[in-house]
Amino acid sequence: MLAFTEGRHRVLVTKPSICGWGMNWQHCSHMAFTGLSDSYEQFYQAIRRCWRFGQKDAVKCYVVTASTEGAVVSNIKRKERNAEDMANQMVEHMSCLNTENIRGTQRVDKSYKPTTRIELPSFL
Repeated sequence: MLAFTEGRHRVLVTKPSICGWGMNWQHCSHMAFTGLSDSYEQFYQAIRRCWRFGQKDAVKCYVVTASTEGAVVSNIKRKERNAEDMANQMVEHMSCLNTENIRGTQRVDKSYKPTTRIELPSFL
């Protein structure tokens, strides 16, 4: 993993449970999955290792599955839709809350009126 991070190895073969968390590989923009588990979180986090601040290229992710894995693929796609829906709802909800809070506030102007004179130390 260190050699891949430092650019000494061009390719890294691993799995999300080993390298899906805590890695920053902005220098990598292509990844492939051979098969999937039911964990959308592992899949998402593994992709985010490459799709980070500083990534200069579009990240391309290829998923190769067997025809017998249709239920797992459908499950991951459903979880992805649910995550997108939740994110959109959070944005909408927070927008309403922020608008309510901004409109419900009043500006308070507290002008500073010093009452004590500042004494500078002798070395200044």
